[in-house]
Amino acid sequence: MDLLVDSHAHLTDEAFASDLVEVLERAALAGIDRVVAVAETLDNAERAAVLARRHDMLAATAGVHPHHADSWTEECEGRLASFSTRANQRRALRDQVRLAKTIGLPIVVHCRDAYDDLIDVLAGEAPLPSGGVVHCFCGTAEQARRIVALGLHLGIGGMVTFRKADDLRRVLSEAVPLERLLLETDSPYLAPEPERGRRNEPAYVRYVAEALARTRSTDLSEIASCTRRNAMALFGLGLEISPSSIAYVLGDSLYLNLTNRCTNDCVFCARTTACRLGEYDLRLPREPSAAEIIAAIGDRPDAFHEVVFCGYGEPTIRLEPLLWVGQWLKAHGVKRVRLNTNGHGNAIHGRSIVNELASVVDVVSVSLNAAAASEYTRLCRPSEARFDFDEVCRFIAEAKAAIGEVVASAVAYPGVDLEACRALAEDTLGVCFRRRPYRLPRR
Repeated sequence: MDLLVDSHAHLTDEAFASDLVEVLERAALAGIDRVVAVAETLDNAERAAVLARRHDMLAATAGVHPHHADSWTEECEGRLASFSTRANQRRALRDQVRLAKTIGLPIVVHCRDAYDDLIDVLAGEAPLPSGGVVHCFCGTAEQARRIVALGLHLGIGGMVTFRKADDLRRVLSEAVPLERLLLETDSPYLAPEPERGRRNEPAYVRYVAEALARTRSTDLSEIASCTRRNAMALFGLGLEISPSSIAYVLGDSLYLNLTNRCTNDCVFCARTTACRLGEYDLRLPREPSAAEIIAAIGDRPDAFHEVVFCGYGEPTIRLEPLLWVGQWLKAHGVKRVRLNTNGHGNAIHGRSIVNELASVVDVVSVSLNAAAASEYTRLCRPSEARFDFDEVCRFIAEAKAAIGEVVASAVAYPGVDLEACRALAEDTLGVCFRRRPYRLPRR
């Protein structure tokens, strides 16, 4: 799967008020790695930031659109309508460019029928060390060259797919290096062909990528990899992750490493030291998106006996991508999906998540690791009081009722009473028990 980034989407728009989660899920399953949620006003900037904290595939911008430039005051700098006068638009643009330079962030610029004015303002504020992007570019070849010469990128959206956009396609094929292009949807506006006339959404950025590939007489993979790299670098969206750190094979099982964050700091775990398993380096420079996880899995997940959500960490911390990827696995013929967990998912999310897990998970393996609360605290060292022994036992009971097949396990660490753990699992909780070998961590 070719991963893509939608570098410009208005996700705070009322058009997404009722189904944003479904929109993001469709994007993730279509290979959209990250989406930049843009803001037009200060209020929208705050809402976009909330969305980015809630959904880890999102990043957010802050700023004021030209149509709202009359609302730009000195107070806006501290907290960060009708059509505005040209003078106020230039003032608001100049102030925001200077603010971006001060705090070291890239700029996202909306320009319509005023590229020469825009270039004059930006040239007067050059250099622009953190760069930026001119969104929804549709200017001339000369204007494109001048913008690129200032170190900026050009955002290309649905217009490149329109039948009458020959001039734009000519500019993109002749005047702009691929290293200076970003893909965008401008959702919910400007839906590309063949979705024109409908609400636009991030999943449709693939149509833009395909049109750009045809325009430049290259393949989709080159467009996807280069524009994604451009967006990741410009917006500081993180380092590349080796696919083998995300999806790795042990025997006839495929394991998915969702996170290195954990609710426990177990005395026998190598997570904070080596973070390796055999030949695999499982230390993540950042957490992979749902689309990255799917890409790392490959085209034949059904070739494995089972697919396991795990980590060197607690996978239910990342419930949203876990559920999305789980649905993708089921849609691609995987018969057995297993979850390895500490049993803290309900406590993490402040509600029971077991029924949600049951829609995509067939087996749950829970790290019990002790037969009594005091031993659990000593061995597993939970990060918060809510992640206690009783919570683990409650989760096991819920999972047994909703999912069916549950295995409680304990590590054969010196001093652990494995027989007491077995008795608790099998005789009291009514689930299977597995003894896990203790391996000294590699350093």
